[in-house]
Amino acid sequence: MNDNKGKSGIYLWYNCLNGKIYVGQALDLGDSKKGRLTKYYHKSYLMSKNRGNSMLRPALIKYGHENFSVAILEHCKPDLLNLREQYWLDLLKPDYNILKFSRSSRGYKHTPETINKMKGPRPYFKPSPELLSKLGELSKNRVYDQEFRDRISKREGFTVYVYNSSGILVNTCPSIIRLNKYYGLTMHHKTLYKRISQASGYLIII
Repeated sequence: MNDNKGKSGIYLWYNCLNGKIYVGQALDLGDSKKGRLTKYYHKSYLMSKNRGNSMLRPALIKYGHENFSVAILEHCKPDLLNLREQYWLDLLKPDYNILKFSRSSRGYKHTPETINKMKGPRPYFKPSPELLSKLGELSKNRVYDQEFRDRISKREGFTVYVYNSSGILVNTCPSIIRLNKYYGLTMHHKTLYKRISQASGYLIII
């Protein structure tokens, strides 16, 4: 813990009995009280029933910490944690990770019970009228610069490789919307996405 105090990075839990692994990220790998890595050493956290679904916590309870090893895969800057965690998720395909996308719920299907809970009231979250008003104003005045839009397109976009009729690559667009704008297409981006998907995935012939 002392060696990793104040360092952010990606960690791995390894089950020495069955070889299954879990990959996670932590802003402070050596934080002994509130750290995302060290919380798995706290019995109160492992036994809690209000922490959501987890495959690692039951495994730690079943096999015991003595049958697990912990590895620090890498240290990285805090703003790169999501990117680097996704790299290791894709590379190692960990067994204990429910979510297959870093800090995202994609790839995970909620149970009917969880969905009903999410639809119901949230007793521990009661924003004041002042807070709601401020959030509304911030939302109205929010400005997304081009750099931010480019990052979102690169991360979430459906990459389209554009070929001419001779099969030569002539352009690459980071998203369907960018493709529409670049070529001045009038087709709705959802319709275009469907056409490309049905034809050949990441290919459009012009």
